[in-house]
Amino acid sequence: MKLRVIIFLFSFLIFAPRLVLADLIDSDKHQVRRCVKIVNLDKFPDLVLIGFYTGPMVSLPNGTKKEYIAYKVKNNECLTKGYKFNKLDLFWTTSEKFTALNLDNLKLNTKKVASSGKDLNGKTIYYNVYSPKNLELLVEHVESADGQVSNTDPLIKETLEYSLIKNSKGKLSWYKSKRITDYNDGSQQRIETFQASSTAANSSSTLENQPGTKPARTRVFWRSVFCFFKIFPAKNCQ
Repeated sequence: MKLRVIIFLFSFLIFAPRLVLADLIDSDKHQVRRCVKIVNLDKFPDLVLIGFYTGPMVSLPNGTKKEYIAYKVKNNECLTKGYKFNKLDLFWTTSEKFTALNLDNLKLNTKKVASSGKDLNGKTIYYNVYSPKNLELLVEHVESADGQVSNTDPLIKETLEYSLIKNSKGKLSWYKSKRITDYNDGSQQRIETFQASSTAANSSSTLENQPGTKPARTRVFWRSVFCFFKIFPAKNCQ
């Protein structure tokens, strides 16, 4: 056991700086604040939208680790997903059904997804992906975190407004209805408006720093380490 602890500490000292660097901004880039919000929720009083996010840094304010965080989405307020590499999905339900829900104790579907990591026996390491059982999916992978752009780009703030819409069959969806951008070079604020048919519902922005393969590899590495030293429960390493 002592040997495992020593190896773990050695690995941590080597790779921890990589995790810190993943959150730093390159010298040739600057941060762009992003706000993604829904602006016509008040037009759907019979519906409730719920933000649901999971990921490597999901915990309560007191530090307690959780499988997910869920919250009621408010009209014209920025969506949040906690840590930038968390995954945010939006779900909906009726106002009547919402009154019976406990967002801190939702019934979950659990799906095991194969990672690129292997255990000591050469077997694929799996991780759990959670989703709420009794809610209807509106959209997956909402990118609400701040991003980065090159210093040659004067963009410093991006506000993306989405509107809900129902088609003739009653299916609920959203579309980007407005984009407001601010700049640091004295340029005038730019406001773009869109119609439901002129924009893809799942397109949230063109900023860099979207969750991609690099953070995924980081999570796979640490899951392999934690499983090896039996820090994670065995069921999460199957």
